[in-house]
Amino acid sequence: MLILLLQVKNFPEFQVLKFKRVGATAVKIGNHLYVAGGGDKPYDSSCKTSTEMLDLQKCEEWVGVSDMAEPRKHFSSAVFKGFDLISYT
Repeated sequence: MLILLLQVKNFPEFQVLKFKRVGATAVKIGNHLYVAGGGDKPYDSSCKTSTEMLDLQKCEEWVGVSDMAEPRKHFSSAVFKGFDLISYT
């Protein structure tokens, strides 16, 4: 996964996610990037409940955080300013 950090205008190398994901969603809260859900292949019915987080200041490794209540794939997410939560639709 490549992430463009606009402040420094470069492409740092990041650790790969712990789980391969297709159709996942991603959001950034502060200095943390969260990737949730998805599946193993684009056109199968597999869905994941897992969520991983990367600290963008350290960029050392993806860490598993709380799973979603239901598996999801090809969905959206939003962060509400002032709240420490991610809303999935």
